[in-house]
Amino acid sequence: MTAYVSNWLTVSTYQKIFNAIDPWVYAELNCSTIGTNALGALTTSLTTAQYNQVLALGVSLSLQITPLGVANALLILKNILWNNVCYFEFQILTWTANNKANHTEEGVCANAYRMTNEFLTYNRTKTIMLRAKAAYVAAGIWTPIRNSAIGSWILFAQYGI
Repeated sequence: MTAYVSNWLTVSTYQKIFNAIDPWVYAELNCSTIGTNALGALTTSLTTAQYNQVLALGVSLSLQITPLGVANALLILKNILWNNVCYFEFQILTWTANNKANHTEEGVCANAYRMTNEFLTYNRTKTIMLRAKAAYVAAGIWTPIRNSAIGSWILFAQYGI
């Protein structure tokens, strides 16, 4: 993830989030629930400095695109993730439901990681980022987002975005 999406979060943070997700996948929770729980795992993994950076970003963007614009940016992000990641997550849950009886929880989670490694490629990540950019451009908020701190937290530049 640090190579494809963001190196603002550490490898350790990504590991904490994915380790938290493992039992939810095994329990076959739906994408919405896993996403909500993953957001909780993310927020409890941030350092005080990262929380302060997020707050500063929120204030800065609110001044540029208004609080309603920030809410719209978050909605766009949620929709992009839903449309691109939840379909993949459904594939993992389908595999889990069909194969859970033949594997331990560790085996199911190992297969989920295998599938994730197959899904999360440079080209697929670039496609998702381009979709996000297109949605933000259509909403008229791409430039402030790209020029904000998040523009450096997310690895847009390595995809030429």
